[in-house]
Amino acid sequence: MHTLQQIILEKVCPGVLISTKEQMPVLLEEVRVQKLAITANLKELADKDSKKEHITKDVQECQFQMILWLEILHKYQQHSDDSLIAFYLELEGMLHGILMGLEQHFSEYLAIDYQLPQSYVVIVSRQMEERIADMKTFLRKRNVEEPLLDIMFSPMLNHRGNLSFRMVMYYRRLLFLLNDHGSLSNEEYIDQLHYILYEYNFNSPEYFIYCTTLMRKKLKGFHTIREKRACLNWHEKELKGLPERDIVLSEVQSSIRMRMLNWLKEEKQYVQSLQSATQSQV
Repeated sequence: MHTLQQIILEKVCPGVLISTKEQMPVLLEEVRVQKLAITANLKELADKDSKKEHITKDVQECQFQMILWLEILHKYQQHSDDSLIAFYLELEGMLHGILMGLEQHFSEYLAIDYQLPQSYVVIVSRQMEERIADMKTFLRKRNVEEPLLDIMFSPMLNHRGNLSFRMVMYYRRLLFLLNDHGSLSNEEYIDQLHYILYEYNFNSPEYFIYCTTLMRKKLKGFHTIREKRACLNWHEKELKGLPERDIVLSEVQSSIRMRMLNWLKEEKQYVQSLQSATQSQV
């Protein structure tokens, strides 16, 4: 990677390249050779029985360098002559290929809270927007409410250029999990959807508000305190029975399951206080 670094920092900056345009085909070939060498090293790393710490170190070093170099190339484009843009785009494409390979084959070793480089954000956003549009069409046929669709996909669609590997990996997994679940009725599918969002810790504040609002509507449909308490107990049992997964939409928000369990506990206490008040009046 040292050779590739030299090429990017010393040979392809706009000030140098504008006076050495005849060297562009040679430079592209040099970068192509370096890309193949990096890919071969990564394949060797995957094939070897290396320790996880060693693989993680090498993968994250490669990830960091690709991000850094892509950001540098992006800045080169912003300060270059129009005649150099196609050259920079071709260079970016080769580095994008390495990042894609890291995502596909080494996702468990990536530094997931790194931000994607801007040029890669454009590519990933376009891909995800298309997949989310298709998924929304499918979910509407399953009678999923429009407010829930907005909540589910807003973090990915409204990232404003700040997109982490964590977010991209989370939504790729979510879209896969939301694929049709065979013979489930629409009502059963929506239940399954919520199980997925809880199990995979979709911990957006908006989803928490949506869930508590939904629960309050459900509780209003019961006429007795006993029914309300049974409903709360059932939901608490279901949440506690979900598997623990080391996956989260946002690191800065608390677990959606823990927030809902705390809310259910408070609601149970409130219902209990109503029952106690009713009994004291008898």
